Amino acid sequence: MTISASIAGYLSTATAKNKPLAPVNPITTSEIDVIEKSISTAISNGLNYATSGGTSTMTNVLGPGKSTTTGNVSIILPKVATASAVDTVGYITFVSKHHLLTGASILLSAWFSPNWNGTYVVKRISDTEVSINFSELAPTETTTIGSVIAVPATASSAENTGYVGTVNFTSNPYLAVGAQIELSNWSPSAWNGSYSITKSTSSSVDISFLETAQNYYSVWMGKSDAYLSSQMNGVINNFVKAGYKISRIVNPATGSTFLWHITW
Repeated sequence: MTISASIAGYLSTATAKNKPLAPVNPITTSEIDVIEKSISTAISNGLNYATSGGTSTMTNVLGPGKSTTTGNVSIILPKVATASAVDTVGYITFVSKHHLLTGASILLSAWFSPNWNGTYVVKRISDTEVSINFSELAPTETTTIGSVIAVPATASSAENTGYVGTVNFTSNPYLAVGAQIELSNWSPSAWNGSYSITKSTSSSVDISFLETAQNYYSVWMGKSDAYLSSQMNGVINNFVKAGYKISRIVNPATGSTFLWHITW
């Protein structure tokens, strides 16, 4: 990606000789866009430098930008401690907080008695307990606890701003803050991974990319990671070829992430 014409007029004569750059990683491309906007704002304010990212840190080396392909969303549940039934109601207690809200769906399989097996809508009883309703009288007491899988809503889109990524759904996800989700088969692939929900609404959840930002910082500090290093080098090479001087500085707001500092 080359610098836009509105910016190029302020650059050194070397910039006029720019050649189109080879395509780069989508994460790098998005980060370049963010930095270019910071440069444009700085130039309009009569400055000869820009620090990208404001008070937090750079945006996309924290997160992958807008998703182009939504993939799978899995909900990570704790193990089941006990299960019992009274009349037509089953009670499932987990070993730790389940973070399911009333209305969430779960799939039970490989249970004994097999009458427990099936898909149910849960009612939240407490942080660690939910109830389900059977269509007939309660099945016999279970002696073997099988698999419990939370059935997620379908993801429709996702985007990130700074540290925060928002995953939108076609229906209510029924998840509480603190729930653990895993994203897979998303594009850009940087969306893939396990996350803790930081905000939940009836149509979306927020996740944090702060750990990812800290990972980039660690690589800058010397940790070996060819993939993350190549993304940052792609950003640096783009602006060096455009006639800028670009460096990384420790973000004083966190002490464990960095900011881009660009001069011209």
